[in-house]
Amino acid sequence: MSASTTACAAATPAARPARLVKCRVSVRTATGEQHSYTALFKSTCGAVMDALDRFGFCKVSVEAMRE
Repeated sequence: MSASTTACAAATPAARPARLVKCRVSVRTATGEQHSYTALFKSTCGAVMDALDRFGFCKVSVEAMRE
């Protein structure tokens, strides 16, 4: 193994920059209100969790957008 390979292998996940995913989040609340927003998340699962935190019990749809 070369020194650069060893250095990469030794890097912790916290030391590596996180790749963010641009997502369009669509929400329909229990009362029937519709909301939509776009934001950057670590994953599409993170986008769903964000919507649930913001709106509580709701129907959520997340689409990863192309860069």
